[in-house]
Amino acid sequence: MHGWWWCTAPDGRSGWVPQELLDRTIGGARAALLRAYTARELTVERGETVAVEDERRGWMFVRNAAGDSGWVPATHVEDAGEGA
Repeated sequence: MHGWWWCTAPDGRSGWVPQELLDRTIGGARAALLRAYTARELTVERGETVAVEDERRGWMFVRNAAGDSGWVPATHVEDAGEGA
């Protein structure tokens, strides 16, 4: 994915990270996160209402009514003002 890096943390967790959240000046194949981040993806249902908390490179970090949060493709999120 353009602008995303597949990263593995020292504890073995892996996931896609947007490049602007990485400090790659450490050298070699190592980088440091510039802020707290989760690569968790969220399953959503058509018609479900979510709150958008962040948007990066075609993905949105959202929170649903149950308080669950994660990334979903921006193509799966429609502005509540559209078609209303």
